Amino acid sequence: MLLRELMVAHEEGRAVAVHNNRSDPSQYEVAFVQDVHELQVTLQCLTPRGESDGVTVMRMDDIFRVDIDTAYCRKIELLSQYTESVFEKSTQVPNGEMNEVLKAAKSANQIVHLLDYSEFGPTGFVEDVGRDFVTIRRISQNGEPDGMATIGLDCIASVHVGRRSEQIIDFLYRYNVDLRKLLES
Repeated sequence: MLLRELMVAHEEGRAVAVHNNRSDPSQYEVAFVQDVHELQVTLQCLTPRGESDGVTVMRMDDIFRVDIDTAYCRKIELLSQYTESVFEKSTQVPNGEMNEVLKAAKSANQIVHLLDYSEFGPTGFVEDVGRDFVTIRRISQNGEPDGMATIGLDCIASVHVGRRSEQIIDFLYRYNVDLRKLLES
């Protein structure tokens, strides 16, 4: 059955998650199947950013699970198809205090990632910046709207704008939300 699933993924050009580490089933390779036979499979591996990450050849006997068409596989496959579009942007952020950076991100409609002092925080578009707070229209890791978050400026340890991770979320948001709106109108 695993061989057949890998053959179908190869024929359809779909990304799959291949598990071959029985001692740690949470580890896997997301990849496109380059070649598959009864004895082995050749995978074009992908990073979590959808970038090419070399080739891996695995023995079929070592593979115990293949995930196909999961949300994560679809995300990586999409990022792989549009890598040039995802990472082509340069980010211009003014120097200054945190609230000025947040206001600039709001004006530019850029995704930000805020971290509090426990290194946790929301990712999304800046909705409002007050004297002592910021409100973020949250966007999930899959690029979907995820509610609102308001946080005190004195609780923010760092603001990230324009890193690869924010660029990925921005691309996925525009693909999932903006494109859907365009198609529905």
